[in-house]
Amino acid sequence: MVQDNQDNFSKCGCEPCPSYNSCMRGGTEKLYCGKEKSHCEVPMSGCICMNCLVHKENRLTSGYYCLKGKV
Repeated sequence: MVQDNQDNFSKCGCEPCPSYNSCMRGGTEKLYCGKEKSHCEVPMSGCICMNCLVHKENRLTSGYYCLKGKV
């Protein structure tokens, strides 16, 4: 389980994700793999979770956490 903390939040790479949008930015939403899914409507425009340091360090195997929520 990914810890929802500032250290992981700072490693999170949501900003360059094609599915990350202005609604998410406005709510400062990040680190979906450590908490609940986004409250925003999420366009499935591509997923880069596999390139995220948090994803690698925690040996996660999925993606689109913004749609599904935490691991």
